[in-house]
Amino acid sequence: MDDVIDINVYPLEKIDKVSKEQRFIGLGVMGLADALYKKGLPYNSEEGRRFMAETMAQFAYYSHLASTEFAKERGNFPLFTKSRYKDGFIPFPMLEDDYSENIKKWNQLIKEHFFGEAKEYKRNVQVNTVAPTGSISNIADTSSGIEPNFMLAYIRYMTDKEGNRVPLTYINNILKEKLDGSLNSELEAEIIEKGSIQTIEGISEEIKEVFVTAMDISGMDHLLAQNVIQSYLDASCSKTINLPKEATVEDIKGIYKKAMELNLKGITIYRDGSLETQVLTKAKKEDKKVTFFVLDEKHKLRARPRKETLKSVTRKFKIPEGTVYITVSFDDNGEAIEIFLSDGTETAEIIGRLSSIALRSGVSVDEILEQLSKVKGSYCKGISKEIKSALEDFKDLWKKKI
Repeated sequence: MDDVIDINVYPLEKIDKVSKEQRFIGLGVMGLADALYKKGLPYNSEEGRRFMAETMAQFAYYSHLASTEFAKERGNFPLFTKSRYKDGFIPFPMLEDDYSENIKKWNQLIKEHFFGEAKEYKRNVQVNTVAPTGSISNIADTSSGIEPNFMLAYIRYMTDKEGNRVPLTYINNILKEKLDGSLNSELEAEIIEKGSIQTIEGISEEIKEVFVTAMDISGMDHLLAQNVIQSYLDASCSKTINLPKEATVEDIKGIYKKAMELNLKGITIYRDGSLETQVLTKAKKEDKKVTFFVLDEKHKLRARPRKETLKSVTRKFKIPEGTVYITVSFDDNGEAIEIFLSDGTETAEIIGRLSSIALRSGVSVDEILEQLSKVKGSYCKGISKEIKSALEDFKDLWKKKI
């Protein structure tokens, strides 16, 4: 990570200068929730938080020890003499010695380091942090950063070359090992549906106590976990305090007040369902719709592929110049994904092509209809009205069969 500072290409000269003068790095962790599962420690328990605290204290000590050793070989960061390290500075608050015997031991080692060698040698002004590690943890098949798992099981939908949805079932591997022979297809389906095991019959209370998810944990337990971890970090940490939809203003106020009492650098609270669309959510039996998106190499939205055969509804729209044929096609979920207009004009073709690309890129059909209805003149307003009628026709003709 230290080498990256030198080989990186910075967009601005000022950023280049600051980065190389102070040599910030951000060594972090991931897989905490899965580690707790393996050790049989609930995330929302004193034992769990003690494990977090002692792990992060070791992490802080050894990461800074490595930075000091690097400084002996490569030199201090250029602004070292202007930093507080030379006066014996510890860049994180630490927990009180009476938190645990192990914490007392690690605190002593940390103090010896920063009041000793670190006063003369330090390669990096900042050494550790905790990033979200969303994509990386997926690749590594472990839990993200320091977060509890949001769900223990889910279905991830991929698309094949023909644009068909291909369901891939995922169940936490540690839970599968724990359940061993008791995991049958019915239980697997129930875990996927609920995302949590807390209300599932037939699973022992001992397993339920350990295998908690983000929504099984109280907001205060989220906060206390962040506190013990933040106590041994130079920089901030990525942590979401998940609250249920029923959370009140007073609940949120209480968490903010407690965070201030603990002198946390900052917190993030998310109340479930506060946004119409959210990245992670639990599945329900009645939820059949799954929307997926296609990104190109520049992370720009692209229209998702269409199947060769689609269910469609065609309507006729009379205009002074003749007749416009309007065909709206639907995917397997009953969502409109293509609009085809035919009256021999470029205008009809343009509206159809752009509307189809927008639909297959995730734009709501209601948004498209609203924009068409705002265009001056009667042509686009009439097209919008007929497309809306085609949507209603589809419900009558096809919806019951999906």
